[in-house]
Amino acid sequence: MNHGSYVQTLMLFEKYAEQLRQQGLNLRDHCVRTWLYVRDIDTNYAGAVKARNDIFRQHGLTADTHFIASTGIGGRASGRNVVVAIDFLTYPEARRGDLAYLKALDHLNPTHEYGVAFERGTRVSLPGRRQFFISGTASIDRHGQVVNVGDVGRQTARLLENIGALLADGGATTQDIKYFIVYLRDLADYATVDGYMQRHFPHVPRIVTLAQVCRPAWLVEMECVAERPT
Repeated sequence: MNHGSYVQTLMLFEKYAEQLRQQGLNLRDHCVRTWLYVRDIDTNYAGAVKARNDIFRQHGLTADTHFIASTGIGGRASGRNVVVAIDFLTYPEARRGDLAYLKALDHLNPTHEYGVAFERGTRVSLPGRRQFFISGTASIDRHGQVVNVGDVGRQTARLLENIGALLADGGATTQDIKYFIVYLRDLADYATVDGYMQRHFPHVPRIVTLAQVCRPAWLVEMECVAERPT
């Protein structure tokens, strides 16, 4: 484990939690979504994961309560010594009853079974609508195993099947998706993945970017936001 990524992740979460506390908010109830950008993710991800696990336990976030929707992806921040950067999405008006956590256990296993702490998706109930934040999702089965190793086209199909199952768990469909962010390990896979998206989701905006996915066997990962009127 890289101790630099552990310490930096811990410090960023602690700083955010303190900012929330000063506003009468807290990590457990008001943080809806995070994005962890980890330099050299194949080396540094384990430290970031352990720090997140530790900070969540300190704040009462466990497998028996809930975690927070998240994407953990390869990225670089300014500063030679910066290993981890984090974005946080806060809903100050959120109440516990406004949030629901999406499982789709017929397609995906709980993340804590393989040692990480995040929700695969979160639904937020707002006046007149529901928003769905789908975490970074890849080609994985309900046992936590990578599916379709080495085949980026089939991985794309499976991860989108998983996204559809998560949305269905919250009462939505892929037709409610407002945009995708697509992460590729290898730019050579762009034509295959973008072509698939153009055929199946031609009217949904997307950003396709080059970024290391957190498991070497995953060639592509996607996240999305959906919205549905109530």
